[in-house]
Amino acid sequence: QPRFRLATLSNADYEFLRAGCHDLEVESGISFDAYLGCDGLGVAGLCLFKPEPAFYEQVRNLVLRPGYDWKRKVLHVAGAPYDANGAKAFGFRTAWNANSSHPVFFDYTGTGTNV
Repeated sequence: QPRFRLATLSNADYEFLRAGCHDLEVESGISFDAYLGCDGLGVAGLCLFKPEPAFYEQVRNLVLRPGYDWKRKVLHVAGAPYDANGAKAFGFRTAWNANSSHPVFFDYTGTGTNV
């Protein structure tokens, strides 16, 4: 059994994510275990997007032996501060690639703290 699973979590739909990850998978030799997007998360044909909790909840199915603390077993790597803040507010461990030596943090969570 793998030690970890790799997934992409994006506001796009499954087909877009799979196509978008194809070259990366071929070049790196690493395959994603899942492409998690907005498909099937909304009502009446409307999609739900991050930071909607139901969006992050779909990750639970990938966690081996999830248990009550399953969110602490996830590392969400974000490319934008609002993605990092949303995942952190949901309970995921979070890393943010700021692409800057002077990142700016914003409180998108309403908690009064920078995450």
